[in-house]
Amino acid sequence: MIKIDFHVHSFHSLDSRQKYETILDRVEKKGLDGVVIVDHNILAPKAPIQSLIDARYHHVPIEKRPLVIRGAEYSTEEGHLIVIGLQEPLENTLKLDGKWYRCKDVIEGAKAQHAFIVLAHPFRWKKRNPSDYLWEHIDAVEVFNGRTCFVRGNFEANQKAVEEAKKRGLPITGGSDGHTPFEIGRTYVSFDVDKVAFDPQKLKNYNAKVHGELTLGIFEVYSQIYKMVTQKTWHKIPKQVVKAFYSVGIYLYAKINPKTFLRGEVAVYQREKEK
Repeated sequence: MIKIDFHVHSFHSLDSRQKYETILDRVEKKGLDGVVIVDHNILAPKAPIQSLIDARYHHVPIEKRPLVIRGAEYSTEEGHLIVIGLQEPLENTLKLDGKWYRCKDVIEGAKAQHAFIVLAHPFRWKKRNPSDYLWEHIDAVEVFNGRTCFVRGNFEANQKAVEEAKKRGLPITGGSDGHTPFEIGRTYVSFDVDKVAFDPQKLKNYNAKVHGELTLGIFEVYSQIYKMVTQKTWHKIPKQVVKAFYSVGIYLYAKINPKTFLRGEVAVYQREKEK
C-alpha cells in the first residue's frame, strides 16, 4: 500500500509560499509515499522539481524515493479540475474568461493530450453544482478535501462527494489542498499498488481508500491574505480577518460535534474487475 496526498500547492500558486523543499520535508515527516502538486491555473515546469529530487535523494534507490506527481488545478465556471499527465500546459492555448477557463475547453484540451481529469471538491459552493456533462467527462472525483467546510460553512460538501462517487462508480482521490506545510498529509489516499508501479492516470486499476482529516480554516484565511498582499488588494483583507474568527468557531464546533463532519476512513473504491 502507498499513501499519497493528492492535492498540494506550491509557490507557483498565487496563494501559497511553499517551496518544493518544504513540501518534501513534510512528505517525509508525515510518512507519505508521495504528493500530487497541482497549482492554480498553471502547470509548473518539470525540470526544477526533478533536479531537486535527483540531488536530494541521489543516495536513495529510485523505488524508495517519494513520488512527486505534477498536475494543474484549472478554475472553470463549473468547478475546479485537476489535470494530470499534460505534455503542454493548457494555459498556453486556452483563454481566461474573467477568472475562469471554459469547462468544456479544459476537458477537450486535456482529453486531446490523453490526460487524466479529477473533479476537485465538487460541492464546495452551495449554489454551483457540477453539470451532467462534467460528471460524464471526468475520470475521478475528489471525495474529501481538507479545506472544504470550515470557511464556507458547507458541512456536507465532502459527504455529497462521497455519495456521488459511489453512485457513479468513479475512482476516488482525496487531498489536504495544502497551501501550507501544516496541512500536507492530513488527508491522503491509500492505493494497493507498489510505488514503482503506480500510475496516477490509471486509478480505476487500484483499490483505494481515502483518509480524511479537516484542516483548521485559518490556514485558508492565511493563504488568501498572502494572495491579497502580493496583489495589493488591501481592501479585501478585513473580510478575511472576520473569516479567521469564524473558522476557529467552526473548528471548535467540529471538536464538540465530531459526527457532523466526515473524518478518518471516509471512502473506499474497488477496482474494476478484469473482463
